[in-house]
Amino acid sequence: MDNVLILLASITSANRLVYLLAREYGVHANVIQTPKAIATGGCSYCVRVRREYLQKAWDLVKKLGASTKGAFDERDYSRLL
Repeated sequence: MDNVLILLASITSANRLVYLLAREYGVHANVIQTPKAIATGGCSYCVRVRREYLQKAWDLVKKLGASTKGAFDERDYSRLL
């Protein structure tokens, strides 16, 4: 499966994003701890979502006003947004 990770500063923001993706689009996503390869220091969490839903998820991040450090490919951690 082709997934992306959206790096968020708080567990609350991550959970809100997962909830809104399910409610507004019927998209399944889950919260994971940020992999060390993309951690920026301090606590952070990632929302894992299929790549095809990245734009919808990113739009919701902006709508929430959530603090984010970007979106990354889950396979090689390359920055996407």
